[in-house]
Amino acid sequence: MPANMAHSVDTEQPFSTADYAKAVLNILEDAAAERTRLKDTQRAVINILEDAAGERSLLEMTQKAVLNILDDSGTEKLRLEEMQKAVLNILDDLAGEMGERTRLEAQFRLLETSPDAIVIVNEAGRIVLLNAQTEKLFGYARSELLGQMVEMLLPERFRARHPQQRMDFGADPRVRTMGAELDLYGLRKDSTEFPVEILLSPVQTDEGVLISAAIRDVSRTKDIEHQIRTSLKEKEALLQEIHHRVKNNLQIIASLLSLQSGYIRDPRTLMQFQESQGRIRSMALIHEKLYQSETLATVDLADYVQTLVSILMRTYTANAKVKLECRLDPATVNIDTAVPVGLMLNELVTNALKYAFPNSRPGRLLVTLDAVADGGFVLGVHDDGVGLAPDFQLEQANTLGLRLVRMFTKQLRANVTLQSGSGHTGFDIQFKEAAARSP
Repeated sequence: MPANMAHSVDTEQPFSTADYAKAVLNILEDAAAERTRLKDTQRAVINILEDAAGERSLLEMTQKAVLNILDDSGTEKLRLEEMQKAVLNILDDLAGEMGERTRLEAQFRLLETSPDAIVIVNEAGRIVLLNAQTEKLFGYARSELLGQMVEMLLPERFRARHPQQRMDFGADPRVRTMGAELDLYGLRKDSTEFPVEILLSPVQTDEGVLISAAIRDVSRTKDIEHQIRTSLKEKEALLQEIHHRVKNNLQIIASLLSLQSGYIRDPRTLMQFQESQGRIRSMALIHEKLYQSETLATVDLADYVQTLVSILMRTYTANAKVKLECRLDPATVNIDTAVPVGLMLNELVTNALKYAFPNSRPGRLLVTLDAVADGGFVLGVHDDGVGLAPDFQLEQANTLGLRLVRMFTKQLRANVTLQSGSGHTGFDIQFKEAAARSP
């Protein structure tokens, strides 16, 4: 029982109804007061709870606001990162462009120092870069050429096929001379033409392959070449005249010897005159061949041998039973080789025709010219006549003809092989052109 409800009760005195009623009233009053306090407490708790619920709602709203702010901050951060990446890409591209520009500027400075005109065109054939020498050579200002088709620098007659030439170069881009076998010309602004040489080369860039043309004015070179050709033609004409006159003089000498031989009664002396005529005739024939040659410096040796042997056949034999056979490889030699070879051939063929077929003996004369390795040749004179004496030695022969053979063999540094037997005699002379001989 609550303290305020405790009343002093005298157990020794009797408990009256009035007292009991008072006690009940007191208890009820105390209970009512306690109920009031309880309600007040309940209201306070309810108020506290209501305040807590409001605070919670406010807290939730605050949390939502914070989350929204955080969400917005994340989105903004992503946008910022994307913007940063875009800026970095732009900076990288700009750095690349600046690097390319720096590289092109360095190349351009190099082009400006070139003594040749440099024109760089793109795949479409438009001029994208040129140097000061181009302006000077063609007479155009730089602004007049940039962006124009490169064909404007060519004469009209070259323009139609030039685009195809550009396409061909683009299909196989490499450093090469344009039109190495052609006479090329450039066209100046004043419509004058001038001869050029052009060196093409590919230029690798980020925009693709460009074509660089180095153009050189070769007017001076062409003038010098023309002067050289003119001088050469004059010298060739003079040399032809010299060969012609030498040939005529030698033929005159041979004719004089022939006239003189008409007064000779001694057979031995007459034979010597005739042999001298043959030697002079062989030398005259060389100058005739040189006179007729296009080069004036070399002789067609096969043609010369064929002609000389035919002349000797007509001169030294009336024996129709002797047949001539020639097997000749193509060969070209200079006059320093042709003269001694011709004189040796003259001696060997003359001896064969004079001595191998006595008393109208039938037979065959074989003359060969074989090209061998290392620029060498083998001249052969073979017959199937009576043959040489068993004790014949070329080194010991004292006739003028065979002495000449030995002398010219040494001059040519040649080797002579002699084959002699019954029914066969052969001389094989192996020699080299003067330029191919070892020192």
